[in-house]
Amino acid sequence: MKLIWTQAIAVAMACGVAVMGAVAQENAIPVKAEPICPMRVHVFEPDARFDEDAELRKQAVILFARLSRDDFETAMQGMEPGEARDESARFKGPDARWRLQRPVDIPDDPDAFVILPTQVQYLVRMPRDSLIESLVLVGLPENGQVTRPALAGRLGAAAGEHAGQLFTAEPETEADRCPVVPGEVADWAQNLLHTQLTHHGRLDEGASQTDS
Repeated sequence: MKLIWTQAIAVAMACGVAVMGAVAQENAIPVKAEPICPMRVHVFEPDARFDEDAELRKQAVILFARLSRDDFETAMQGMEPGEARDESARFKGPDARWRLQRPVDIPDDPDAFVILPTQVQYLVRMPRDSLIESLVLVGLPENGQVTRPALAGRLGAAAGEHAGQLFTAEPETEADRCPVVPGEVADWAQNLLHTQLTHHGRLDEGASQTDS
């Protein structure tokens, strides 16, 4: 049985300084528009199996099983390192391999009339030496930002023993709007994963498990 571990990371963005808890980190990210935003990060094997309570992780497993590194490279042609490009049309298009939706709470009432919010999906070109090989940002569009963002990605060679593993990141609570600027997500995601891989404190052996 392969173990899946998780840790909630509170990253405060203020005056261009990244803070974990109350301790400033030396590798601060110069992010202009991000408030305090506790994120829950999960790192797991690409063949992990999850229950319905881990919908984003289930989607990530399916997405990265269908799409290779070369598929992402082809889709990101012309992008500079650190650039994020709106690829919502691709994720809503005829190629069903490209699918990722931010999980949305839906009322249990079968008679309720629910209008699901429009979501956007960005591909993010990570620098060559990044821990992250492939990265997708999904969330709600608002004035050039993405609110209630979620990340799904595959770790690259720079992640060492974690290379090839997948990860997701979501705000800890739905109340966190957590607006992010897509063009600044590469640094933000790199910092989240660096913190997770360096300082994770416990193994998550709850409902989300995988068989070897």
